[in-house]
Amino acid sequence: MRSRSDRARLAGLRRRWRPTFASLCLISLVACSQGEPEGPSDAIDNTDRPSFLLITLDTTRADHLEPYGAENVETPALSELAENGIVFEAEWLSMAGYRTAAYVSAAVLERRYGLDQGFDVYDDRIRSSTTNFERRMTLERRAGATTDRALAWLDTLGGDEPYFLWVHFYDPHVPYSPPSPWAEEYRDQPYDGEIAYMDSQIGRLLQHPRVGGDDVMVMAVGDHGESLGEHDESTHGLLVYDSTLRVPWILRLPGGPSGVRINAPISQVDLVPTVMDLLALDPKPDCEGLEGRSLVPILRGEDWTPERLLFAETEAPFFSYGWSRLRTVRQGAMKFIDAPVVELYDLGRDPDELQNLAADRTTDVRRLALEIEKWAAQADDVDSTVTVDSETAEQLRALGYIAGDPGRPEGQGRGNPRT
Repeated sequence: MRSRSDRARLAGLRRRWRPTFASLCLISLVACSQGEPEGPSDAIDNTDRPSFLLITLDTTRADHLEPYGAENVETPALSELAENGIVFEAEWLSMAGYRTAAYVSAAVLERRYGLDQGFDVYDDRIRSSTTNFERRMTLERRAGATTDRALAWLDTLGGDEPYFLWVHFYDPHVPYSPPSPWAEEYRDQPYDGEIAYMDSQIGRLLQHPRVGGDDVMVMAVGDHGESLGEHDESTHGLLVYDSTLRVPWILRLPGGPSGVRINAPISQVDLVPTVMDLLALDPKPDCEGLEGRSLVPILRGEDWTPERLLFAETEAPFFSYGWSRLRTVRQGAMKFIDAPVVELYDLGRDPDELQNLAADRTTDVRRLALEIEKWAAQADDVDSTVTVDSETAEQLRALGYIAGDPGRPEGQGRGNPRT
C-alpha cells in the first residue's frame, strides 16, 4: 500500500521532469518522442533533467528473480533495485542535451536492424572481438564484457551531464553455461546460474557514481521468459503460455517511492508511453496511436481499468515448421489462446494454465476469438524487412526472430505446435 507521502511524490513526477524537447532513442522511443518546446518558460538547464538507464533482460523469467519470489537463485542487485523502487507484477510483457549510448550483447540487436538510430554510441562490436563474445546459438557477448564497456562510457560523462543509456544482457538465453563460480554454485540449475551471473553485472552497473545518484531513473525489463519444460516446451518461441510471456519489470524513480508493488495487468507496449509521460515528452502526431498506455496514473494511485485487452503472438511455429501460428489475448484473469484446439484459462485460479475451460465457456471463447481477429487484422498491416546474409538468417530462424521464410508458402499452417 502506498503512503500519502509516496502518492504526493508520484503526483509531482511529471511536473518536476520537464525537458524542453527530447527524443528517446530506443526502438519506438526513437520515432515517437520528438517534440518542440512550448515556450521560453519551458527551457530547463541540463542539470535539472533526470538521466535514464534502461536495462533489458533477455530470456529472463520473472519467477526466477528474488523480487518475484524466487528462493533458489540469488539476485541481490535486482532485489535492491526493487526495494528502492516499484515492482510491476508484469504479465507480458538523442534526447536533446543528453548523451546517449547503447551496449548490446547479442548479434540479433546489431545496428543493421536499425536500432542504432539516434544514439551517439551504439556498441554492437560482437563479431569483431575474439575474446569478448561466445558463439552459441548466435554471437553473444557476456554480461561482464558489456558492463565493462558501459562503465567506461559512464566514466566519460561530466558530473552533471544528463544521459540516456541502454544496456542489454543476453546471458540467460540457451544454451545455459554461466562462468565460474556460478557454474559450480548452480551446477544443477544452469539457467539460474546465468541469471545470478547477470545480476552480479547489473550490480556493478548500479554501483557506478553516475547511476546511483538521485537524478537517475533506472528501469529493468525482460523481453520474454523461458519455458524450461513446462507444457513440453524446452525454451521459448513456439507456445504462448505465461512461462514465456510473464516478464520482470522494475522501476526506480528519483525521490521514490520505494517498496511498491503493482499487480495491475500491464504490457511491454506500455514502456514507451510511460517513459514519455514521466519525462513529459510530446509524441509526434504519427505516434499518437500507440497501442500502450502510460502507467503513471497507477503509480499515483489513480483508478486503473483492469479489463483491458493484452495481446501476444508467435509465428515461429509457422515459419520454422509449417505449423499453425498462435495468438493469445488476456482480459482480467481470463486468457484465451487461438490455436487449432482453442484454450481458455482462468489465471486467477489456474496460474499454471493446466485446466482448459474452453468447452465450458463458449461465450467467452467466441468473444475473445473475435477480439484476436480484429487485433490480428491491424497487426497484418505492419511490414518491415531487412536484408541479411544466409548465416545470420539461419541464426535468426533458429532463435525464432526471423520475419519470414521465402520458401514457406503463404497460409495459416497445419498442425498444433502444442502436440
